[in-house]
Amino acid sequence: MRRPGGNLTLPMATATYTPPQKILERYAKVIVHAGLGDGKGIKMGDLVVMRVPECAKPLLVELYKEVIRAGGQPLMRYTPDGLQRAYFQLCYSDTVPLYGA
Repeated sequence: MRRPGGNLTLPMATATYTPPQKILERYAKVIVHAGLGDGKGIKMGDLVVMRVPECAKPLLVELYKEVIRAGGQPLMRYTPDGLQRAYFQLCYSDTVPLYGA
């Protein structure tokens, strides 16, 4: 779709899938205990930064809990739908490399 002025706009996804709770818990355990720390998992006191979009919110909750159970310190950067889109539509092109998204 084209907006007046020739800018391309993309439709946002509306359908989402949420895995069963048990699957989310297992994913979180694998990520925290095998996917981080060079495959060894996190250690007591590790700061774990989680950058998660809206569609992964159910997994974020389980990741957060598993990081705490493993003795880590979770730090979340949750990005609701539409926020990144607004950033790229409104930012100056020279700020994109500086901040990323």
